[in-house]
Amino acid sequence: MSNKRASKDQLQERCERAATLLADGHPSHNVVQRLAAVYDVSPQQAREYVREGKKLLVQAVDPDDKTFMISSLMHNLKQD
Repeated sequence: MSNKRASKDQLQERCERAATLLADGHPSHNVVQRLAAVYDVSPQQAREYVREGKKLLVQAVDPDDKTFMISSLMHNLKQD
């Protein structure tokens, strides 16, 4: 695991990648594992990327589509 801190741009990229993976329907725990491996960070740090990615998704979704997103999220939570 790398001890080097990510730049602001790198953090944004990682959170966006988390958002993309979540939007593609990957369960949160799979996204955490993938990000931890790809970016050589701890699972705790990868979970932070996923938390921020979820925030990005909420901001990007049209309010009319939020019902669908909530039902998909509930399905993924059941899997987690």
